[in-house]
Amino acid sequence: MNVESKKIFAGVVLIILVMGFMLFAMNINRFKHSGAFEQYVVYATFDKTGSLGVGDNVFVSGLKSGRVADISLKDDFRVLVKLELNIPFKLPEDSVISVMTDGLMGGKYIDISVGGEIEEIENGGFASYTQSPIELDELIEQILAMARKKNEKTKVE
Repeated sequence: MNVESKKIFAGVVLIILVMGFMLFAMNINRFKHSGAFEQYVVYATFDKTGSLGVGDNVFVSGLKSGRVADISLKDDFRVLVKLELNIPFKLPEDSVISVMTDGLMGGKYIDISVGGEIEEIENGGFASYTQSPIELDELIEQILAMARKKNEKTKVE
């Protein structure tokens, strides 16, 4: 093999590698969303969701397992949240789905505490147990109200 043939061979290999990389990059979404498990959809309703948004993370027992797919307001003014999970099992019916805050002023995410019941939430089914987020300003207001009440009691005595 002479020098010219080696250059041509190297060029062909490089072109094949670049084309393979381009095909992989164009199809990455298929690989990313297919996952090892079939997508499992669960709906949950909350009184409020704070600043929870579409695309926020969902954690099952502390492990990132999905995302918030949709958020909408129902006729009864409760918030309907669609969760897309990539887990190898169905959630027990007594699992608790909570809106949590990431740190003191951080964003929101969904945390699912898995229950122990034998009955399961079917794909596309509704969770029975949900917990809305605790808002920092509401918590401070409650603490101040308790302090005022205690202060009034000490003044009376």
